[in-house]
Amino acid sequence: MPNVNDAERQVGSVTRLFKDKGFGFITDRESGREIFFHKAETAVQTWTFIDVGHWVTYLVQQTQKGLRAVDVVFEAREGTHYPRSPK
Repeated sequence: MPNVNDAERQVGSVTRLFKDKGFGFITDRESGREIFFHKAETAVQTWTFIDVGHWVTYLVQQTQKGLRAVDVVFEAREGTHYPRSPK
């Protein structure tokens, strides 16, 4: 797997979530690109509470299938302004 750099944490919101299948998609706040994530890349607590519209921070990893979010962390609920940059 390619290296990821903690200094490159991104902010986005969950736009699609398939809890029964164990994956979802995050839309990056800055670029607007949609990035895949798997529940294995979240903390148990994050996966339990996460829902569409919630803010998350994450690292981006390039894979053979495209971009993937790893180390996904729940930050704030839907409708909450995300006031700071994680960088």
